[in-house]
Amino acid sequence: MAVSERLSKIVSEQFPQFYKEEGANFLAFMEAYYEYLEQSNKLTDGIRNLYNYRDIATTTDDFISYFIETFLPNVPLEVVADKKLLIKYVKQQNQSRGTLRAYKLLFRVLYNESIEVDYPADQILKVSDGDWRIERYLATYFDENTYKFIGKTIKGAESGAEALVEDVIRRNIRGRDMMQILLSNIKGTFGHLEPIRIITDISATGHAPIVEAGISELSIISPGAEYRLGDIVNLVSSVKGFFGKVVVSGISDQGGVIVFNLNDGGSGYTSSTQGTTDILITGGDGDSPASFTIAPTDLTDTFTIATCRTLVGGNNIFGSLSPTITFANTSSGQINTFADMVLSSPNFGFPESGEIVGNADFRDHANAVLRIANTQTIKVGDSLYGLTSSANATVLSIVDNTASNTVVRIDGYKNFSIASGGESIRSIFANSSGNTVGTVISFSGNTIGYHVLSIGNVAGQAITAGQELVGRTSNSFGVIKSVISDTANGYSREAGGADDRNLVIVQVTANTTANVTSQFVTGPLKPFEATEGLRIVGANTTVGNVVSTTSNTSIENIYSTLNDSILFTSGSFGTIGQLSSTVGGENFSVAPTVSVIDRDISSLGIGEQYVTLQSNDQNWGTGNSSITSLDTNDRIVQSSSGASGDVKGGAAPNRSPSVTAFANGTYETTVRVWQDSLQREPNNIQFANNTNVTLTIFDSSYTPGTPDTRTSVGSGTAKIVRITDEGVLGKNAVIGATVGANGTITKVRVIDSGLAYRQGEIVTIESTGRVNASGGSGSITLSGVANGQGYYATTRSHLDSLRGFIQDSKFYQEYSYQIVSPISLGRYRDYALKLVHPAGQALYGKYRTQSNADVNIAVTANNATRLRGVGTVAINNGPFNVVGTATKLDDIYSNNSTLYIETTPRTFYAVPINIVSSNTSANLTIAWSNTSLTSANIYYYNGSI
Repeated sequence: MAVSERLSKIVSEQFPQFYKEEGANFLAFMEAYYEYLEQSNKLTDGIRNLYNYRDIATTTDDFISYFIETFLPNVPLEVVADKKLLIKYVKQQNQSRGTLRAYKLLFRVLYNESIEVDYPADQILKVSDGDWRIERYLATYFDENTYKFIGKTIKGAESGAEALVEDVIRRNIRGRDMMQILLSNIKGTFGHLEPIRIITDISATGHAPIVEAGISELSIISPGAEYRLGDIVNLVSSVKGFFGKVVVSGISDQGGVIVFNLNDGGSGYTSSTQGTTDILITGGDGDSPASFTIAPTDLTDTFTIATCRTLVGGNNIFGSLSPTITFANTSSGQINTFADMVLSSPNFGFPESGEIVGNADFRDHANAVLRIANTQTIKVGDSLYGLTSSANATVLSIVDNTASNTVVRIDGYKNFSIASGGESIRSIFANSSGNTVGTVISFSGNTIGYHVLSIGNVAGQAITAGQELVGRTSNSFGVIKSVISDTANGYSREAGGADDRNLVIVQVTANTTANVTSQFVTGPLKPFEATEGLRIVGANTTVGNVVSTTSNTSIENIYSTLNDSILFTSGSFGTIGQLSSTVGGENFSVAPTVSVIDRDISSLGIGEQYVTLQSNDQNWGTGNSSITSLDTNDRIVQSSSGASGDVKGGAAPNRSPSVTAFANGTYETTVRVWQDSLQREPNNIQFANNTNVTLTIFDSSYTPGTPDTRTSVGSGTAKIVRITDEGVLGKNAVIGATVGANGTITKVRVIDSGLAYRQGEIVTIESTGRVNASGGSGSITLSGVANGQGYYATTRSHLDSLRGFIQDSKFYQEYSYQIVSPISLGRYRDYALKLVHPAGQALYGKYRTQSNADVNIAVTANNATRLRGVGTVAINNGPFNVVGTATKLDDIYSNNSTLYIETTPRTFYAVPINIVSSNTSANLTIAWSNTSLTSANIYYYNGSI
């Protein structure tokens, strides 16, 4: 019978049968008695549930107090927490005694409150308790195998030095792919550029990178000026080194060094190390020279210009292959430079774009015809030499190979002579002295190169290949080699006029009758002049008129235009913003004079002026309501002075032109103007004050120095009311030099070896930037492990840290802690000491008022209000520019501020502004990547958050 069955239901079955007949009341009494015992908390009920009462989850409340007395003797009965749950996990609670987690649980159980624990030891200031660390390392080239050194001991193959590799870090040092090997447990001194191996690599066949040592010493060469003891300065390498630092540990106030002062950075300069700027330092009396450089990064406010690369003293395309001639002064020499080239040459040797200088054969006629009474076979490619005339030629093709009457076409230099029965011809290819291959029968030379001639053909006059044309005005002579095109009614003397003719375009060259001098008997082909009439040789009838003056654009000579001859390349230049690599020299008592000239830019003679213009018309006399200010596409021309130039900016560098409207109806703007080349120098042409100018408006830009093919979109007028002259580009910087200041370096200590420096390298000791400061220089010695600058891993022992108390062996000690709670210490001290307090610790309490409710409220005394700006803006997806309509960008926003654009109703985008050019124009620091907008509202914030 199971204990769980009710006895009251079966007790009557335990009596004999006669009880049912004679003792029915007795049986009823027994069943009632057992039903009583089976009621809750009665004997039978207790026996039946005794096993369940052992489990805290199923026991009765009567047993709870016994569980608490047994397992939680020190926990009060009135705890807030679920008592059964508390007892169930009492084992875990006892195991966590002395921990912060146990304390937090205790306060939740007893008071349903959260607490914090402070440790006074964290606030104790201890002497020399800082965790100072210095990284020590070697450097090597990048190799994946070097990562395998981590955690292993390495050994120098030559020095025998050993060290444990803590880590390997890949670094890019000024373009060098390097690895920094961090070390500890260093024994011995590693050598510079010695191989290292893992110490267990006894076979010496494993990976062995060559390491670079650290800077062990810096020998002072130039002491600089205005250093102070304790200054930490960088070591600037002109090669690859980077991150090196020294601390100044010794100085001397002896002076005698030169200090360079950048008084005016000018404009129109390129780098002195990579460009065409020359730094001239003359005079002075120092024992060692002072110097500085202008690096590309020193230049600001840069622009692009095209400059000539065909220099008078430069080599032509012939170089060493050019002919040797006798000059007018009876001296002889090769014509291998433009300066030596005689004007009568049919080819000056100007290089075309991409053509290599110095390897071209000199020729003065092309595709000429030479008839030879030959005694030997002549082949294509043979080189022929005239024994009397010194003419030479290369055979291009064989026209007729009849023996003793061979006709060939040649390119050559000088005319072959037919005098006295014809000169002898030798083949230079046969041997050095040449074999005679025959004599000249006849020679007909064509000048090298050709002209493309456009003719307005007179009706009824045929123009065909082979005709010989003569210009009636120029007397130019040319043979038509081919007719390129014939366009009906393609020529009109007047636009829309009745004189419509066919436009015939032909290719012409000249033969040997076009001589200029005896030096080059075939001579260059003269140009035909625009509008002049043309006739056929032997006739006086005009067959047409020249459309435009001709020129040879690939073979230049005295008749070529410079625009067709000279190569231009575009480059950037700017304002000198700072000086680099300044070296003050030593022992100066007299300062030198400094001049900085960019030889290419200054030779253009471009004057720079800030010109203030006024007009009584908002549209500057253009008649175009959309033109309210000038921009950097526009030009200014002053007919009275002859001055003209391009607008390059506003009233200061890096500013766009802006307009000020005065109450009297006058509009004023200041623009930065660069005059056209050669106006200022050598012609001394400048804009005149109080004089009108013409404003030419363009909607596109061009590169100065290249042809301006733009079409004007408007023209206006204004009056110059003020001029600030800035001199000539490329020679208007002002750099002063004074004899030095105090604070010259006598001794330094290396605190960071950096990476990638070279043994014996001369480095610049960075200037401090103080008044009259200049950088020094020194020579590097590399040896041993490199040291990093060092750093504190913690702020312990720092006076400016949160640790501001001295140990008192009571509250401020290593073994005390403080409970921060809304419960007073007296209420929980006994419970804490008995239940969770760690032995050997001192307990303190700190009262605070708090609420368990999670309420986050931010309170500020400042308020920001978003305000709508006037006007609207347009901005396209992709560009950086913002264009306003009726806006006041310059009044509301500033450079590097934030513009808020409403893309859709109550949807705003914040974009950073780079430069506010005017009230209607701004430039962003990032490209607009949202939907293009044509009329968007703009906002700004007033106040601060």
